[in-house]
Amino acid sequence: MQLIKIILFVLPSLLVSDAFGNGINKNSVFVCYGRLDPEAIKGYSYVILESKYYTFYEVQRIKSQNEKVVAYISLGEINTNSAYFQQFNSDFSGKNEVWNSHYLNLKSEKTTELLMKMVDNILANGYDGLFLDNIDNFSDYGPQSNQKALVVQLIKRIKTEYFNHILIQNAGLELINETG
Repeated sequence: MQLIKIILFVLPSLLVSDAFGNGINKNSVFVCYGRLDPEAIKGYSYVILESKYYTFYEVQRIKSQNEKVVAYISLGEINTNSAYFQQFNSDFSGKNEVWNSHYLNLKSEKTTELLMKMVDNILANGYDGLFLDNIDNFSDYGPQSNQKALVVQLIKRIKTEYFNHILIQNAGLELINETG
C-alpha cells in the first residue's frame, strides 16, 4: 500500500512539471525497492532505486540507459534491516510498527551526521540525486512534527552540499514552501 501511495504522489508530480516548459519529456518513472538486473532497467526518465542493491558500476550502466537515476533514502525512519541501524545506537523518537522501523531523532547531532554519511555514501555511487522519503512524518499531523524545522534544515544542508544533485521530496507537501 505504501508503494502505491509513493507512486501516486511521485508520478503526477513529475509529469506535471512538463507544464512549466523545461523541455524534458518526463513520461516514465520506474521505482524499485528490490534488486533487478541493471540491463533490464532501460528507457525511463526517472529511475528510483534502493541504493544498497547496486554497485557504482551498475549505477553507471543504469544511468547510461535512462535520463536520471536517484536513490531512495528516508530522512525520518530507519528500518531494523538497514546496515546503518546499529550505528544510530537507539537514538530514536519512537517506532513505526507497520514498517518495523524507528523514527529518527533529528535533535541528535549524531543522527544528522549519520544521515549525512549515508547521503555521502549513496551519492558516491554515482546517483544523480536522492528520493527523500518520510517527509510527511514531519508535517503537523506526523509522528515527528516537533522536528519540522530540523528536517527542513537537513534538506537545505543536503542541497547546499550537493547542489549539482536533484532532490525529489516524497510527500510532506505542507513543507514544500520551505524545502522547495
